Amino acid sequence: MKTRAFVAGAAGAVALSLIGGPAMADQADQTVDGTLATTVTMNTAPDPSVSWALSPGANTKAGGKLEIASNTAYTVTLQAAKATMTKYSAGAYGTDALATATTVTPTLTAGTAVPAPVLTGTTAQTLVTGVGLTTDTMSLQLSQPVLISDKPASYRNVFTYTASAAL
Repeated sequence: MKTRAFVAGAAGAVALSLIGGPAMADQADQTVDGTLATTVTMNTAPDPSVSWALSPGANTKAGGKLEIASNTAYTVTLQAAKATMTKYSAGAYGTDALATATTVTPTLTAGTAVPAPVLTGTTAQTLVTGVGLTTDTMSLQLSQPVLISDKPASYRNVFTYTASAAL
């Protein structure tokens, strides 16, 4: 006795598969790409405003702290708006200026960064270099020498701290 099977169409193919034919499987691939961007964050910036009574000789003042979190090597630069503290009155700079620039000295309190004192100026200078992969914290000390020949007045300068990935 001969048995004939006749299957027509897709429904028949499914029926044959269920009866013991070759197993059918579907497969799908999913490719997952991810890009981790370079991250340099100044978690704690220096005090936004520092005021002190200057006198002839050495003057020092705490400037707050600087905390940098980074997943890559980084630098922090410091740039002053003026070469030295300049007379400031009624919202405008005058022409008189202190003879000596301010020095900003970072001191590492946590992490692995390499801080260096900076004599402020109008060109950005490296204040800190870090290897990243950590959080580095530094306290800042401001030093302003005043000469006996500097004129009595109110003086100001603005310092800009910039944290960026090392090149």
